[in-house]
Amino acid sequence: MCDPNVECLIAKHRERAAKGLVKYGVDTTRTDLTAEQWLQHLQEELMDGAVYCERVLVEVERLRQGNEQLRGALRAAISLLNIAGFAPEAGALRGIVESD
Repeated sequence: MCDPNVECLIAKHRERAAKGLVKYGVDTTRTDLTAEQWLQHLQEELMDGAVYCERVLVEVERLRQGNEQLRGALRAAISLLNIAGFAPEAGALRGIVESD
């Protein structure tokens, strides 16, 4: 049985290799680069990857903070519903807020 994630990644590798061949006219079997030059390419790609990772981490933190603000607003709404005599509705809303 094949892992669908592995199969997806293989397909993406093949697609990327084909695009690279069209764009650059060479593949990784080329012999015009030294080992040091290959390592330089790798280092540059990894640095790009670290930048992409940082970008996503910043976005995750921004969303987490937004969720905390939303939870605070929902807790305030629950309190107001309780004060106004809407305890069943407040209880249903509380279940949503506290489900995480």
